Amino acid sequence: MIPLAESVSFASSWEQTVSRQSGATFLVFEGVDGVASSWTYGEFDLLVGQVAAKLIAAGVEFGSA
Repeated sequence: MIPLAESVSFASSWEQTVSRQSGATFLVFEGVDGVASSWTYGEFDLLVGQVAAKLIAAGVEFGSA
């Protein structure tokens, strides 16, 4: 187990990884049709940011059901 003083948040770890490996493949997804799509760390980070912005613009906030 990592001592609390040495723990790192997921957000911090993710930011560091995106910074270091922005162009590296993060995710490859193959649909049932056999077509594969892939995203780099940078592309996926951008996509997640866009989705988050749309959710916030739609009024979704912490604790929304």
